Amino acid sequence: MDLIHKYMNFQQFVGLVETQCSYLTQVDKWEDPYEKRTTLQHAVPPFFRGAVKGLELHALRQLYAQCWTTGGESDAMWRIYSDKFGVRISAEKSVVASAIDSTLVAMMPSGFKSHSNIDHFPVIYDEPFDPDSIVDGDKYSLDARKATQYKREAFSHEREYRFALRLLLDPAIVEAKIAGLQMKEAVDMKEAIMNQAKFPESLAYDFRNEQIVEVLLDPRAPRYFINTFIKYCEGRGFVGKGIKYRHSDLYRLELS
Repeated sequence: MDLIHKYMNFQQFVGLVETQCSYLTQVDKWEDPYEKRTTLQHAVPPFFRGAVKGLELHALRQLYAQCWTTGGESDAMWRIYSDKFGVRISAEKSVVASAIDSTLVAMMPSGFKSHSNIDHFPVIYDEPFDPDSIVDGDKYSLDARKATQYKREAFSHEREYRFALRLLLDPAIVEAKIAGLQMKEAVDMKEAIMNQAKFPESLAYDFRNEQIVEVLLDPRAPRYFINTFIKYCEGRGFVGKGIKYRHSDLYRLELS
């Protein structure tokens, strides 16, 4: 199996299990200001920056992604993404991609549509990016993959794997609002609609419990919480659903 993994705190894990939903987050809400800036550079070619009011911010609002890792169990990842009570879930790449594609349309917020099916790819760390590579002659189209595929070398230990897409305002709705207007009025109205659109902060997709292959509990978890974790997994019928679950043995000594 081609597995990917995601670290999360226990509250997030319970939310995932109980709602059977996961989320892609709006790139504009990412915490790393450097990453948002470089994503923006990749999303908008130099000759477009500043040319249209609000284009850069609108570009970020359109992009959504979810981050996983292809790396093995990592002490660093536990310390960064868990509080000693967290877990790491594992799933197949293709299963996650299919889950997003098959349910995203049904769960799409009113007035929006996805530019294309979900794209998924490994993150590239500190490779020079040529903005002209996303321009075909005088045409430009925002590409979710190229806009979100790059990250600083300092994060290379994460071996990140991303799912990303671009969300659009429903063209039919936009065209209906500008129908009958003169060209300049139509351009101004379209720009206003773009800038004022309330893009959702996240996009939900169905992710059933059975699509989880394994759940690992933080190796630093206190003994009493190990029992809580096991009881919770038992109570949710993980064995019958084929989901493995265990306390990580990352720090366990094997004495001969």
